[in-house]
Amino acid sequence: MKKLILTVSAIACVGAVALPQTGLQIYPLEKMDIPQEIKNNVLERKRQETKNGYYKQFSESAGFILNVDKHRSELQPSINDLPMAFKPITYAYPNVIGYAPVGSYLPEKGWTGYSVAFKHPTAGNCMYSYFDLKLSRGGVQLNEESVEYLVNHKASARIIQGDKASGYSYEIDWYTATTINQLECATQTFDPLEFDRVVQLAEEIDHA
Repeated sequence: MKKLILTVSAIACVGAVALPQTGLQIYPLEKMDIPQEIKNNVLERKRQETKNGYYKQFSESAGFILNVDKHRSELQPSINDLPMAFKPITYAYPNVIGYAPVGSYLPEKGWTGYSVAFKHPTAGNCMYSYFDLKLSRGGVQLNEESVEYLVNHKASARIIQGDKASGYSYEIDWYTATTINQLECATQTFDPLEFDRVVQLAEEIDHA
């Protein structure tokens, strides 16, 4: 199976492109083969994040994460309840709400990724997702304008968005040639310190 792995949020927010068997590539935004509308959105997001700390937009993911307890019945209580094609990391997520498979399903092997929802004592309600690009034979192309090196010096991209109606989501994605990691936490009101807490948590998970 050659299904490529990349979330819609990453494509739309940081101008990422899913490519087959390419590993990790970083190019200037202007040279990427994506619609001009997405390029303009990437630049506008950066402008608003620099000015306000976030991009003003209704965030469905913030609403989901803030109310993830309501979805407990849709999740599995343990990662061992999911057929995985690899051995997941052993980070001790606090106050786990549940797990769900993501990515591709490989016959006779299992899923190439997973998500876990949990309640962190300082970062609040969060969801971490892991995607194995090597198993799914996928790759990702990022733009230079969005790339930072925030999580243990690995290529990273931030997505901070929301409004008063939906709440606010703070997402950090970090990449290697064979993996995509995503950590997203949410607050009901905007907290300028929350993203720093999310990055600190991401570094802990990445070290596991």
